[in-house]
Amino acid sequence: MSNSYDQKGYLYTEAKTDAPYLGTTEEQLERHLTRTGRRGLTLNAYIIGSQTNKMLNGTYFDQGSTWSRVLGSRDGDRVVDAYFGPDGYLGV
Repeated sequence: MSNSYDQKGYLYTEAKTDAPYLGTTEEQLERHLTRTGRRGLTLNAYIIGSQTNKMLNGTYFDQGSTWSRVLGSRDGDRVVDAYFGPDGYLGV
């Protein structure tokens, strides 16, 4: 598994329990992020953002309900999918 880029500076995440942009394809999501001047999270950023969300709001990202496409990280040529269980288990 590897990151597609080095993430530096401030970390912007959609601070929601359920994955944002449900019902989109990977290509649609990439186009949307490009249009808005953003990049997909790396797995590292997803973990940090989810841990922060747990401290501030009481839930992890995707806690038991959805999976996120982590567009900034790849396993070979495939985008990484990730979720957190209610007990803090990270599934990738």
